[in-house]
Amino acid sequence: MADAMGSLKQIADAALAIKNAAETVRQNKEECRAIEKLVGRVSALVTKLKETETMNAPEMDGALEDLAESLNLSLKLVKSCQKRSIMCLFCFASDLSNQLRQARDDISAKMMLGVLATNIQFTVFFTRIRNIGSTPTQTYTHRYEVTGGEAHTAILPNGLARFSLLELKDATNNFSNNNIIGESSSSVVYKGVLRDGRLIAIKKLRVSPDHSTESIDDELSIVSKLEHKNIVKLLGYGHIARNSDKRSAEESLCFMVQEYMPNGSLEKIINGMRSGLNWSLRFQIIRGVACGLHYLHEQHIIHLDLKPSNILLDYYMSPKISDFGIAKMFEQSDHEFTTQNVVEGTMGYMAPEYIMDGRLTTMVDLYSFGTILLETISGMCKSKPKLRDLAAWAWGARQVGHRMKELFDPSLYDDDYQLKEIEKCLEIGLLCAQYDRGDRPTMAEVLEMLDGKRSLWAPKKPAYLR
Repeated sequence: MADAMGSLKQIADAALAIKNAAETVRQNKEECRAIEKLVGRVSALVTKLKETETMNAPEMDGALEDLAESLNLSLKLVKSCQKRSIMCLFCFASDLSNQLRQARDDISAKMMLGVLATNIQFTVFFTRIRNIGSTPTQTYTHRYEVTGGEAHTAILPNGLARFSLLELKDATNNFSNNNIIGESSSSVVYKGVLRDGRLIAIKKLRVSPDHSTESIDDELSIVSKLEHKNIVKLLGYGHIARNSDKRSAEESLCFMVQEYMPNGSLEKIINGMRSGLNWSLRFQIIRGVACGLHYLHEQHIIHLDLKPSNILLDYYMSPKISDFGIAKMFEQSDHEFTTQNVVEGTMGYMAPEYIMDGRLTTMVDLYSFGTILLETISGMCKSKPKLRDLAAWAWGARQVGHRMKELFDPSLYDDDYQLKEIEKCLEIGLLCAQYDRGDRPTMAEVLEMLDGKRSLWAPKKPAYLR
């Protein structure tokens, strides 16, 4: 087994050497700078992974060893560009340029293999953070008020209710652990009951003095404008400033109050807690998520963290997209913007162009949707593949043709018509999860494909499969 920590050191050393070498190249400067930029991002990503338990996964050893090998090869190519002679200038410059582009593609592919080995959620900062894209103009004039002693809910002009701490404590039995229905590194979600009997979900977020509440305000501003049956409805919020002294190290609390979703998340279905869900309901969920995502894109919103745990299910198993903590709004005229300084999201669901180049379009959400679609289908398998093997499984499944029925639990679908529908959705999932964003359909096209109103084109084999 390869030594993961040894590979990490090789990656760091090669990244630094490429950076230094790229500064003195005499030919193919553009290609060398592109490799330098990519390697810098890769090094930052790998360093972040080093802080997690991901490095303990056996599959990471081989992925990191391959990545280190690619970086060392790229280093040799960049060093070759430091030399310049009349004899080789015309003979080898073009060939070397092609090799550099191939090396860059190889680094991206090897990094994606490492990415697929994990599904952790994280944020990577490359340099000082700047604002990216367009931010909502709506503001919340009450967000810094101390409301701990208030006993009633104020209704704000934007239609949101501003809940008091007393009311939220009352709804959750003083934030009892028994009321916890979900949690992450930055928040805890509680089930609550208001005095009028309404069931609600309360997301409690801790905000340290080192972090701005700007992202929370942005999330409130985005979600408060959304009205769609496949988007979780925001009912209100609360902000508790524990200490008015800005120099205080004490955290403040922010709350988001949303409609309660009694059937949990899609993650429970995919990961086996409710794996017996039949194809009819799975297709209902798939199409509902597609409708919700199409609506978001029409509102010029990129979700950026679409994954099974962020797709919640109501009483009728209809899906609703939630958690807009890192969502971005963009101008109608913008087709793309670049996030040079930060990558946020969940590994395994993040598009290659966003991870490697910071390029952000609605196609980033398409990649996430494709992965979720393939996961939802794979959950019907007699032997369910892991997330890191999902693309390979899906590609292999489409190759077996009429024997596809042998892959799935026959109790989860009714007839050959549904099997054909499963096969079509598998194809759509592969199209949405294409490595090159130009090969992915739009959400409008996906809906037409799901409804049988548009023909499918053949997907390409995933570029990072061996």
